[in-house]
Amino acid sequence: MNRTLSIASLVLSIAALSIAIYGQLHPAPTKPDPAQVRTAVDAELQRRETELVTAMAPKFRRIYADMLGENEKLDERALNPKTLTDLFRPMISIIEKMQGSEVGIPSQK
Repeated sequence: MNRTLSIASLVLSIAALSIAIYGQLHPAPTKPDPAQVRTAVDAELQRRETELVTAMAPKFRRIYADMLGENEKLDERALNPKTLTDLFRPMISIIEKMQGSEVGIPSQK
């Protein structure tokens, strides 16, 4: 029994020593450069934004045409949006016009 325990202890010690030596010879991978990470994330966000805008633009064109009516025309940025800001700009102007028309209505108490 003592001999088995001694052999097991020796094997575990050799394994621990091997792992320690391996760790010293093969250092951990270096951390990525924050600027490179930021650039990669920005590029992926830009790609995803373009994908969303391309998918949603036709639906929003119809919504804006219905809400604005025939008198108001959409500008080029609203007709062919490149960013989410361009896509939602007409919606913001519609909401502002709705608020402006309700300013003269007194609140009911």
